[in-house]
Amino acid sequence: MSSVESGYVDVNDTTIYYEIAGEGDPIVLVHGFTLDTRMWDDQFTEFSKRYRVIRYDVRGFGKSSVPEEGKPYSHSRDLKELLDHLNIKKTCVIGLSMGGSLAINFTLEYPDCVSSLITVDSVVNGYRLTSDFREWFFSLFDIARESSVESAKEAFMNGALFGSAMKNSLVADRLRGLIGSYSGWRFVNDDPQESLDPSPNDRLREMRART
Repeated sequence: MSSVESGYVDVNDTTIYYEIAGEGDPIVLVHGFTLDTRMWDDQFTEFSKRYRVIRYDVRGFGKSSVPEEGKPYSHSRDLKELLDHLNIKKTCVIGLSMGGSLAINFTLEYPDCVSSLITVDSVVNGYRLTSDFREWFFSLFDIARESSVESAKEAFMNGALFGSAMKNSLVADRLRGLIGSYSGWRFVNDDPQESLDPSPNDRLREMRART
């Protein structure tokens, strides 16, 4: 793999950690909930052979700063300012789960910055999830507040969401390492993240990027 540049950049009143490697058309990798840049280790290595690949820790995760309670912010603005710092005008954006939701929002808010969009197992904000899933997911926050963050992370890993992944010992070990190191900030704090209005679920027809 080509040499990796890593660093921190102050954007949108926070500090974001990022890594960048390779040459060519840019690709941004956005990680899932409770995860961080390390979830992309394999893809980062492979894609950087042909592309300029950027991965970063979303605000509140990994090495990036956590949000300030009561101070609204936008993940999309964080990403836009990171790209401005790196002098990247247009990029492919790839996101997993929460990262895919963020990528969809970013594509709607900054359409001229997105050459193509790839979402993996992503929720579209505004889409109504099944009651069973909502009940399970929000129970994790209750567990964190009433018991401990560690208990919530364990319940998260043991849920149906990771059922098939946990059957593969190599994947399970990596997931436990990633999720185990998560600070748990989102489990026990009110996240002042701004929401799009109208919701992305009602605006998908606006998207023009190859998806």
